[in-house]
Amino acid sequence: MKVVPADVEAAVWGGAVLGGGGGGSMVNGLELGALALQTGQVNLINVENLPEDAVLVTCSYVGSPAAEHICVRPEAYLRALELLRENTGLDIAGLITNECGGTATVNGWLQAAALSLPVVDAPCNGRAHPTGVMGSMGLHAVEGYVSKQAAAGGEAETGR
Repeated sequence: MKVVPADVEAAVWGGAVLGGGGGGSMVNGLELGALALQTGQVNLINVENLPEDAVLVTCSYVGSPAAEHICVRPEAYLRALELLRENTGLDIAGLITNECGGTATVNGWLQAAALSLPVVDAPCNGRAHPTGVMGSMGLHAVEGYVSKQAAAGGEAETGR
């Protein structure tokens, strides 16, 4: 399904209501979703349309995205995925969000648009989680499973 501007608003509102807490500002979510569509095409696909061994990347941000001073800019979203690819060599089949929320629902949309990757309709959480186990989708119980992560962000001028 090709995402259109009306879908951004529906996704952000739905994420804000159904997320149950956390997940960032609706204003930021609407801005990020619009930026994604300005950057390129966002395609939403069903997880069942992927091979069983497909590599999916969970896109998220850490901290309080609704904080007064945000230190994660759009280029950081792209840089984190770039770092993951550079350091792992993974062949990424699609992107998923980590949770529902005003901004979190559109996590991965900018990267998907910029890198021509699909957004997979399979968020790993309904809402933010206080522990890694809660956000691991059960993978912590898979013997030998290795999680690979990359991060980018901050603000050098203020030391944040």
